[in-house]
Amino acid sequence: MNIRHLKIFYEVLKNENITLSAKQLYISQPAVSAAIKDLEKETGLVLFDRIGKKIKITEAGKEFLKKVTPLLSAYDDLKKVQLQLRKKYHFVLDLVSQLLARNYQPLSKHSNKKVRLPFI
Repeated sequence: MNIRHLKIFYEVLKNENITLSAKQLYISQPAVSAAIKDLEKETGLVLFDRIGKKIKITEAGKEFLKKVTPLLSAYDDLKKVQLQLRKKYHFVLDLVSQLLARNYQPLSKHSNKKVRLPFI
């Protein structure tokens, strides 16, 4: 079980349609079906009743959903924090690069001097 399986489960639940869920997730319909089957096999639960092209969540699926929803929410929050941190530290690295570039003196000006560069 991984976050991809849980996202697919949630999308299928929302749409009650595998084909529509596949389109919205930008993956193939067989990939969605396989993910649901894998999830059901791994959990040992029947999460959906299949009725033609429509599917309905089972009672076990509803109980499973209660645990999946907070996990997906926490995962989305984590992704947002990750992006914020990347932006923050990218900005800092950008600033340091600009400061170094401004203060950089070509070595040719110091050709008669020994220049020691510290290891960072």
